[in-house]
Amino acid sequence: MEWNELFAGAWTPQPQRQPIDAAGDAGPWTALAHNTGRPFTDDSVPSGTQQVAYQVRAARGTRQSGWSEPGILRFVANAAADAAPLRIAA
Repeated sequence: MEWNELFAGAWTPQPQRQPIDAAGDAGPWTALAHNTGRPFTDDSVPSGTQQVAYQVRAARGTRQSGWSEPGILRFVANAAADAAPLRIAA
């Protein structure tokens, strides 16, 4: 996942992840550690996850943007390794 240039300067990205299992049941949205670097690597996806949704918003002090539209990443045997990075914007 990569942040676009909206996060330049004092804005901090606030990403969230939602795992989706093989039955299509979505788990809760979970806040991920703030990461101002680009690209962002999520190396803590729960085992057994078939899909994962990500959304992000920008924060600056006490101000926050709305959440982005979720980006869905589907795990298919060896296909995800060759895919382009998921890009979402707040």
